[in-house]
Amino acid sequence: MARQGSGMAFVFLVAFGLVAFASATPYDVVEKNGWIVPTSDTYYSDWLADKKFVTGDVLEFTYTAGRHSVLEVSKADYDSCTTTNPTNMYTTGDDKVTLGDPGTYFFVCGVQGHCGLNQKIPIVVGASTPTPVASPPAKNSTTPPTTTPPTTSPPTTTPPTTTTPPTPPGSASGLHAAGALVLSVVMVFVASLVL
Repeated sequence: MARQGSGMAFVFLVAFGLVAFASATPYDVVEKNGWIVPTSDTYYSDWLADKKFVTGDVLEFTYTAGRHSVLEVSKADYDSCTTTNPTNMYTTGDDKVTLGDPGTYFFVCGVQGHCGLNQKIPIVVGASTPTPVASPPAKNSTTPPTTTPPTTSPPTTTPPTTTTPPTPPGSASGLHAAGALVLSVVMVFVASLVL
């Protein structure tokens, strides 16, 4: 019996790990041109404009090794282009950085002078909770509206209340969550066959 309990615990740990892995999104930093000294003042901000990073997403820095590097630095070091105290250093030319807890991460090129030429990028990471999907608008009613004559009533001191309609099942998750759920179910099934 103890073996079966520990086996199920293992299955659940694997399933939850796969959910986190399956929901991560890879981002090739500036896609086509990669991690370079920017060709314009808005080179990196233009790329960031439509990005929403969450915990577990992966930044892929592609560049010519030896000509550039990627340093993760503090905000103060980012602002001053100080490259002597990096939190993390990447030098392969094909660096994959998994984003951690929500917050802002600061990356600069470690080659002398490149940060001063704006080869640096701030990455804002939000929580990895699913984004709710808006409910569809209500259908028009075919019943004509009715009017009720106004009535007078004494003033009340009770504040108005609002209610939020319940979220329809399945509408609060995106494709990543659905794919992660399917992957998790398959892995639990396979693991239960093995155990």
